[in-house]
Amino acid sequence: MRAALLLAALLVLLRLAGAAPLETFYQTADGADYAPAFERAQLACAQRGGARPPLAGLPGCRIELDARAYFVSRPIAVCIPLQVVGQGIGYTLNSSRVETARTTAFQALRGVCPWNTAMGAQGILSLEHVTLLNVVSAHVEGSAPFFGVDADAPIMLTDVGIRDFVRGINLDCDKGVGTNCNASILAAVYVQGSESDGVYTRGGDSNAGTFTALNVAGACRFEARWRYLKTCPAGSIAPTCTQDRLRCAGIFEASFLGNTIVGGHLASENGAAGIVLSGASNHSALIGTYAETDTGAQYGDAKTTVVGGHNGFSGPLGQLHGMASTGLVVSNGDTKLLLGGATNNPNGTMTISHPVMGPWPFTWKVNPTTGTWYVDRGNLAPVLGAIQWVAP
Repeated sequence: MRAALLLAALLVLLRLAGAAPLETFYQTADGADYAPAFERAQLACAQRGGARPPLAGLPGCRIELDARAYFVSRPIAVCIPLQVVGQGIGYTLNSSRVETARTTAFQALRGVCPWNTAMGAQGILSLEHVTLLNVVSAHVEGSAPFFGVDADAPIMLTDVGIRDFVRGINLDCDKGVGTNCNASILAAVYVQGSESDGVYTRGGDSNAGTFTALNVAGACRFEARWRYLKTCPAGSIAPTCTQDRLRCAGIFEASFLGNTIVGGHLASENGAAGIVLSGASNHSALIGTYAETDTGAQYGDAKTTVVGGHNGFSGPLGQLHGMASTGLVVSNGDTKLLLGGATNNPNGTMTISHPVMGPWPFTWKVNPTTGTWYVDRGNLAPVLGAIQWVAP
């Protein structure tokens, strides 16, 4: 009777306010553990419109956190659209905190709601102004991996800090198995001190996400301990299973169709790559992102594109560097085209170079008598009559 009255009171509160502090769902018997409170909050939200609503019509839930730490002893199972809003600046790792001890913080996966199997629908997670912190960072041999956010559903993280997990964010969503985290959003997210990858995306339905102002520092601290987690992307031509330096990265982007990463900063340890863009069909775009100089070499498969930033990449990806159309550099990993302002041919407009064959400066010229345009290879024709290729 007492439990029924409490639930009824919570339902009234949610109907009136549309949101509730997490403390509202805490019970003295929980002790220092707030995992049950997160579960009760979702149950109350799901039953706002009546007991056991259809799974397809589950309403969302907004939970508000005070400026303090909330310890959870087990992963917070996200079973409905869940918005968790804290206080402070999550990007600085100094805001409302959800703390764990070698366990995942938030788990938005299908079938992870044993406390209410009727609500086992795919949950969607939104975090704002929250820090996720694993307070016991030392690895225990044989222990299971633990993540800040582990999801096969869309996530939306805004101003969030994630620190000292095996992986900060794990999005492993493959088509055909009932999972989909397409169109996930990461904005002003700081992932620090990951034992393996900072952010890991893989699968046929982990595409079309937008990651902006993503800062991944201190990734791959204990990468060798977690190599069994890595699965070579199907069809990838990246040597991700044979070269140690590509076994781990600050961002390991292996989605099938790709995501867009804008304005990121990367710093990995132990010579690991800052970012790996991998997968034969991956069309990821990396814009204005750079890695620290002590980070390992970056890698990109074919069809991935890098625009701006100051780091070189290996692999057959496409790269565009330059401050303007004059001086633009186009590279596919070995051959480069410099359009305008070529230092080895100041009077030219385009240079094609190869690391083995060397540079081939080309200059557009015109025959002042006939008006015929031609390209002079190596600037060998200061006067008419040298070997020429006449433009059609």
